[in-house]
Amino acid sequence: MIDTEELRRLAQAATHPTTKGRWIHLFGDRTVYDRLEDGCRGVPIVATDYRPPNPQEAAYLDFIAAANPAAISELLDRLEAAERERDECNARRLEAADHF
Repeated sequence: MIDTEELRRLAQAATHPTTKGRWIHLFGDRTVYDRLEDGCRGVPIVATDYRPPNPQEAAYLDFIAAANPAAISELLDRLEAAERERDECNARRLEAADHF
């Protein structure tokens, strides 16, 4: 089971106020950066020791950049909304069943 509260806490802790949690991995670069609003490189988040990274390392860096705090927060928001909708639907179904 995923501890969504802890995951949200970690995402919020990793979010920089300037970048709002978006990260970028530039093709051929060995580093994932936080992205400044103007698109320039920001602070390094994670890097590999090899330059250029091999295909597997590049895939890891791409994934880390994609699974940034903003993306994780949005996924958690969507999950919570879907769970609320499911719970409301189940409650309506039970209420309807009580009327029969």
